[in-house]
Parts: sequence; structure tokens; C-alpha cells
Amino acid sequence: MPQDTPAPHHARAIAPDRLSFSRSDHSDWHFSVPAGTLPEVLLQSEYWKHVAASNKHVKARDIIHAECEDRSWLATYTVRDVGPYYIQLAILTPDSDGVCWFNKADDLSLETETHIVKWINIGEMYVVRRKSDNETIEKRFRTPELAAAWMHKHIRDIAA
Repeated sequence: MPQDTPAPHHARAIAPDRLSFSRSDHSDWHFSVPAGTLPEVLLQSEYWKHVAASNKHVKARDIIHAECEDRSWLATYTVRDVGPYYIQLAILTPDSDGVCWFNKADDLSLETETHIVKWINIGEMYVVRRKSDNETIEKRFRTPELAAAWMHKHIRDIAA
């Protein structure tokens, strides 16, 4: 029988709005992928432009189970962001502990000499903050990648 581990000192009571029935939080989709399509092709947001523009109502945090029609591969993706003409996915690849990490901002750093990207809360989401005074410059980015892209694009304008 597994031993109960005590809660760490920083653990707080779980707020009721933090736990919801998953069907109300996201949708699960099945995608029958055309034969010859590789799993990484589905990571290209352009690939999904017709779905984004349709009435399918795919939204951030949805799960897409993709299976190649020739049965050569099966993968599960999470929807990271949705726009009018794109859908950005991340493939769910758990590490040895079974955890999927997403805070990799591709080639863009989440920090510069003067600014940093941080998760604040579900309301403000990811923000760009100035290090010198901790002021939030821009907020409500759904992913750290979007915040980092904005920060690097506007770095000269937001320098203070």
C-alpha cells in the first residue's frame, strides 16, 4: 500500500473553480490524417487554416487524437492557441515521469536583459514584464511563445 506523502508547506487548498469536469473545459477531437502525412506536419499552424476558419469551434486546451489512415502512426496533440486563420498545436510527449512540458519558446528566449515573460494567473495569463520595476508591459498571451515573440518584436519600443 503506498505511503501518504505530506503536502508541502507551500500547498494551498484547491479553489473550487480550479477543478472542473473535463468535458466542460475542453473538447476531444479525432482526426483521420491522410496517408503519407507526417506527425510534425500537424504542428504547422498553416495546416489548420481551413479548420480555424470553419465552424468546428476548436479552442485552446482542446485535445486532438490524430491517427494516420494507413495506421502508420498515432499521436495526441493539445491546442495551444487558435486564431481566425490558424491553430497552433503541441504534441503531447511525456517525459519519463509522464509529464508534458510546453514552456519552450522555440528559438526565442523568455528573457532579455531588460524584460521577462512570466505566467501570472488565469486572468492575466503570460505577461511581458520590465525587470527594473516589475511593471507589466503587455498581458493576456495564451502561450509563452506568443509573449516572447511579441517581446522580441517590440523590444526597442518597450525599453525604458
